[in-house]
Amino acid sequence: MRALGLILAAAGLAFGAGAQPQGRMETPWPPLPDAGETEAFSFARSLEYEGVFVVRPRDGSEPIYVSESFMELTVRDPRLNSESKLTVLRNYQQTTQSQFDMTIGRSYPDASRADETAFAGQVLGGGNEGLQAMLAQDPLAPPYVRVRLSSADGSTEEFSIAREAAQRVLGDARLSDSQKINALRTFPFRLPDDVRRRFSTMSKEDFLQAVVQSPELRRQEFVRMREVYEKVAQAKAQSAAAPAAQAPAAAASPAPPPSPQAASAPPWKATPRPRPVATPGAQADEAAQAPDSPPSNPKADHALNRGPALAAALIVAASLAAFGVYLGQRRRL
Repeated sequence: MRALGLILAAAGLAFGAGAQPQGRMETPWPPLPDAGETEAFSFARSLEYEGVFVVRPRDGSEPIYVSESFMELTVRDPRLNSESKLTVLRNYQQTTQSQFDMTIGRSYPDASRADETAFAGQVLGGGNEGLQAMLAQDPLAPPYVRVRLSSADGSTEEFSIAREAAQRVLGDARLSDSQKINALRTFPFRLPDDVRRRFSTMSKEDFLQAVVQSPELRRQEFVRMREVYEKVAQAKAQSAAAPAAQAPAAAASPAPPPSPQAASAPPWKATPRPRPVATPGAQADEAAQAPDSPPSNPKADHALNRGPALAAALIVAASLAAFGVYLGQRRRL
């Protein structure tokens, strides 16, 4: 519970600073260095995202992205030891998302949340300052109240804020009319005029996207950091997809061996010799030699007969040599 309280306190200070104009928040401490380390984590200013620090826990877990103002508040807090600071930093993204959801839910209702009963108009007088505020339900955006401020010099200003926000200010009995007018005038989450004109025709998704781009929300830290987290998630997804896209293609299967060609006819068949006229003395020779047999070559026949015998001799010799090596090793053993 103590850690949760510290998280909310730090978040409140950081988000309060985020509502101010851009620039480093004024603190009693010297500026935070661009890099540093504690017993539980190291940190360094991000090179990709402006105003963001990257925290790397020493346990090897995922890096943590936090705003500069929140990093400074957490690191400088004397009530937190190194492990407690890491716990606070790890909860920062969830805290920013909760702050975003709460702000959008209260200050930017979409068209589906129109109240059944109309807002009762009200007028506030500013006393000696000459300020006056007239409040009525916005005809273009029913979940909002249209505020018209008039000053003593005759100048006027009109804007729309969520009905719930207006009712919280009007229902606070501790505030005078002048203080209520000032609270309405300085309320940061106004409905943008261009969104107001298109309010009844916008889907919930389009409405939210348009509101997030408004200057009022762009100044908020929980909106800026939400965009950082979206970019970090996209970069992580692209990095994970890159190895799959760069994986080598499957090796092409080897080409099949060439089909065996039909054996060409022996040269002696190309030009058949003229057969001699049979004679009684030559019939015995023809019977001894087949009609299509190649001419006899004693040297070639001898080489062909020696080939298989030589191969068998080499195999036997290799076997005997291996057996001799084996016997020699056995004797040494």
